[in-house]
Amino acid sequence: MRRRRDASRPSQGVPTFPAMTGPDPVSLEQRVARLERLVARLSGESAGAQERGAPAAADAASPGDDTAVGLAERGERWLGRVGVVFVILAFGFLFKYAFDQGWIGPAFRLVLGLVAGTAMLVLGLRLEGSRERYSQYLLGGSIALFYLVGFASHELYGLAPFAVAFAFMCAVTVLAFVLAERQRLPSLAVIGAGGGLSTPFLVSTGSADVPALVAYTTLLLAGAGAIQFLRGWRTLLLVLGFGGLGVMAFAVDAAGAPPDFVESAMVVVGILTTLALFGVLPLFRARLHELDPEAWPEPPVGGVWAQFAPPARVALAMLRIGCVAGACIAVLELGWLFSAERPTYGFLFGAGALVYLALGWRLVTARLALNASAEAASILLVLAIALVLADYRVMLPLAVTGGAMHLANVRWGLPGVALLAHVLFAQLLILVIGRADVLGVSPGSPFGVRELGALGAIVLAVSTSFSLASSLARRVYLIASHVALLAWLATQFGPMEYGQELISLSWGIYGIALLLLSLRLGHKGVQLTGLATLGLVTAKLLLVDMAQLDVIWRILLFMGFGAAFLGLSYLINRQAENA
Repeated sequence: MRRRRDASRPSQGVPTFPAMTGPDPVSLEQRVARLERLVARLSGESAGAQERGAPAAADAASPGDDTAVGLAERGERWLGRVGVVFVILAFGFLFKYAFDQGWIGPAFRLVLGLVAGTAMLVLGLRLEGSRERYSQYLLGGSIALFYLVGFASHELYGLAPFAVAFAFMCAVTVLAFVLAERQRLPSLAVIGAGGGLSTPFLVSTGSADVPALVAYTTLLLAGAGAIQFLRGWRTLLLVLGFGGLGVMAFAVDAAGAPPDFVESAMVVVGILTTLALFGVLPLFRARLHELDPEAWPEPPVGGVWAQFAPPARVALAMLRIGCVAGACIAVLELGWLFSAERPTYGFLFGAGALVYLALGWRLVTARLALNASAEAASILLVLAIALVLADYRVMLPLAVTGGAMHLANVRWGLPGVALLAHVLFAQLLILVIGRADVLGVSPGSPFGVRELGALGAIVLAVSTSFSLASSLARRVYLIASHVALLAWLATQFGPMEYGQELISLSWGIYGIALLLLSLRLGHKGVQLTGLATLGLVTAKLLLVDMAQLDVIWRILLFMGFGAAFLGLSYLINRQAENA
């Protein structure tokens, strides 16, 4: 065996050639052509026919050839796809024209379709080694023609009974999956999955046998899901997930009201199987990929997705869609099946949140899977709390949930969960602020359980802000919490007798407390907030209270605040002098 030369040493007596640039060829013919050019070049160099760097040798491996190869591949790809579609349309137009003219009957049309599909299948298999893309287009077209024949034989012409047409289309589905696995081609698997999920509806007898429909769909999802789990084809996952949930929605609608035990049990199994395929198994595959990327490779990101997002982000987006959309649709279908009320939906969402929390704890070493499961658990938990609880009782539990989400981000680094927590706290604080009218008069029992829950949400927002790494986010939290607290004080004292006076008094006490706190901590931000609060109180006293208050209240409020302002001014100046 020839030893490799040290890359750091210059080679002596051995001709060197410029590296061949450009994308690797895909088809076997392109590989052979480039190999022949390289062999010819090496032969010419060894015989001394050309000098190193001669034009002919340079042209043999020029980037222009690679560009031409790329253009040829692109042209072959699009022309092949359009050609298959045109062939199928031509057969359709031919059949229609021949039928209108009375030349051929329905049976002969179906025979021609079978012959054409078989010819495309055989030719596609024969061209597997030499023209891979062309072979793939032919195989996909053959599967489409077979589905068309099976549908027309029963639904359009009534020539084949339901059992025969159904069995034929099931066989076509199996063939599509076998070819997809043989060719490593996701488009064939997508055609097979779409056709297989559509088969019960394409050859429908008019009456829905719910247990049989769910059993057939579940078996199809299990088989196709195994292929998807091995290969990781994203398009196939979307078709199986949304297609399976769509079939289950039809089964829920077709079930009796109320459904019997067998129907309800089968539908529940079908829904949970689809959810496991769509929102659970991809998480485990992501973990396997991180443990052994070679054994569990991720399919490349091509097409338009590659221009807008890196592969890791596309993979995370697919996991999010499966977890969140799959869980939400599954819960809605289960609730629909049993005619559940709003709290029941909440408990179902809560059960889903617990499942994804457990999955996240199990998959904590896999970053993609951990992010997707944690985000799904957060969304489902928020929905559960909002549906189980009512009115403003949800504020404190939701604030606790938001604080826990921020702590999870600090502990495990979950940016998506942190973003959800930001949105949650923003909605809570906006809800508190929006309840206050301009003058602070709002209906409700002051300092009740719900109101204390709103106050707890404000306190949690303030305490959570100190765990944030971003100083900008921390300031936004503190300012929003400050405004929310002012609004909360207004809603509590506004409905009372002498409500405006009590609002001014509570705001003034709060502003003074902030100033005193700033003197102790030496924090300029707290000092500015306290001064702004007292400025707001001053404006309210002059513009609102002075026109509405009795004389005695005017004397007391103005005297009290005047003395307080003088005392604070003295303390601030004294601290400045001591500093």
